[in-house]
Amino acid sequence: MTASTTPDANLGPTGRPLRTFPDPPELTEHGPARVIAMVNQKGGVGKTSTTFHLAGAAARRGLRTLVIDADPQGNLTSSLGPADLAADSVGLADALSPNTDETLSDVIVQTEWEGVDLVPTTGTTLAAVQQEIASLSLGREHVLRQRLEQLGDTYELVLIDCPPSLDALSINAF
Repeated sequence: MTASTTPDANLGPTGRPLRTFPDPPELTEHGPARVIAMVNQKGGVGKTSTTFHLAGAAARRGLRTLVIDADPQGNLTSSLGPADLAADSVGLADALSPNTDETLSDVIVQTEWEGVDLVPTTGTTLAAVQQEIASLSLGREHVLRQRLEQLGDTYELVLIDCPPSLDALSINAF
């Protein structure tokens, strides 16, 4: 091989220079949580799977994480929730309902992953609460934000698994 045809170790397959990415710095403090909502109007595109795997990666990274199952189907709750979680347990619907005094702190359950907590969807009441939220005249798009603000800086990351529709729950996640 001549010098002109020798592959350069600093070039990628397209001939462009390879990028180097530094390792993120170690966490020494935590502040307000970063909130990420998994939203898509189509079902079966991986919203729940992505939320599940991001929670697992956050746990391995040591981030204090809250996962919110805002999908009435409750598949994330089935995957992450404790096996003994009863269908009539309190959940997201109870914390969001304008007619109850429950807070997010009241409905959080621990998962098997250290540092990852879950706000479960239980029963079929989330769809009814969604209609209650939609019927509010003022601030209906900020109900979840207000509940999250009550948690202070307990969590560094909040992941929200949304339903496959653009409804009051998805708008609150935004």
